[in-house]
Parts: sequence; structure tokens; C-alpha cells
Amino acid sequence: MLPVPISTVDELLKLGGKIADIVTIILNRRATTEEQKQTRAIVEQFNQIRRTHLDIRTLVEAYNRKIGQAFLQGNVQALFPLCTHQGFKEVEQLYVANTQSEIVYQELVAFDLLSVKLMTQTWAETSPLSAHLISQQWAEAYTCEEWMTVYKTGAKQLQEVVNRYQIARQEETWKIHHSEVFTKVTSAQRL
Repeated sequence: MLPVPISTVDELLKLGGKIADIVTIILNRRATTEEQKQTRAIVEQFNQIRRTHLDIRTLVEAYNRKIGQAFLQGNVQALFPLCTHQGFKEVEQLYVANTQSEIVYQELVAFDLLSVKLMTQTWAETSPLSAHLISQQWAEAYTCEEWMTVYKTGAKQLQEVVNRYQIARQEETWKIHHSEVFTKVTSAQRL
């Protein structure tokens, strides 16, 4: 059973409310040792979610910038450390499809992280000698991106899209597992 994903913004708001309640109590009287421990735990959880949100934002933005650079370099090898195995295969296919469409350059003009949902999938792995739980952290992120695309003919096109990313936690870092255009918000005329 997969847990219901929780938006990091919702989680931060909920934790922020708890912090505000505790601060109100502390201002009215001296906090007990237990209240101080709870406060530290909530603040640490708040900071962890905030760091995760920043890590994911940094990853997705770097991934997109390197896609644009791939046209200048003639390959997508620079994206390898940012992707899972499947994610790298997908970006290779995207690069080939774009070059076949006579795209010679793409540049990320604007980037905004719209939302991030964090989830953990847990399953039991058993063998005749042992049994243990395996956990996999995942994130789903939506972004609004504006891209300038240049074609072999010299034509330019400005597009704004909403993209969806599935991101896996591997080797103590977040990596792009799957990306897709969720919807094109606008498609500007070719310039």
C-alpha cells in the first residue's frame, strides 16, 4: 500500500503552526523539558523538509540547464549523475527525438517549482535466512518552465510548459527517475 503523498508546502504549514503554538506557550511561561524536546523535534522536522525541498529544486533546475547544454556538447553525458538508470535512458531518447526534430539549441529561460510531494514506499524482503524492510523515498515535483528553442532553420520558439518529475532517493541523493510534459501552458509564435 502506497501512502498518500504529502505536499512539502502543506507539511511546512502544519509544522509552522505547531511551532507558533509552542512559541505562544513559551512566551507565557517557562517551557517544560518535554516541551523543549518537542520543539526541537518539530524544528528539526521543519528544517529537514525545507532542505529536501531545496535539494529537489536545485536538482530539477540543474537537470533542465544541462539539457540545454547538451546541444552545445553534442550529448547528454553531463546528465548521468543527476538521473537514475531509467531517467538517463529517457533523457537520451528525448535528446535524440529533439535533434531529429531539427532542434539545435534549447535554453531554460524561467523556472518555478510549483509543488513537491514526498512519499516513502516500504516493502518486506525475505529470504530463507532473514527478513528485513526496504524503504524507498520518492518525490513528485511539478514545475513551470519557459524554454527558448532554436531550430536548424534559425527559427526560434518560446514555450511555457508545466512538467512533472518523479524523483528517487538513491545513494544519499535525489535523482530524476522520470520526467514528462504535463501540459503546455502557452506556445508562443515562432520568432
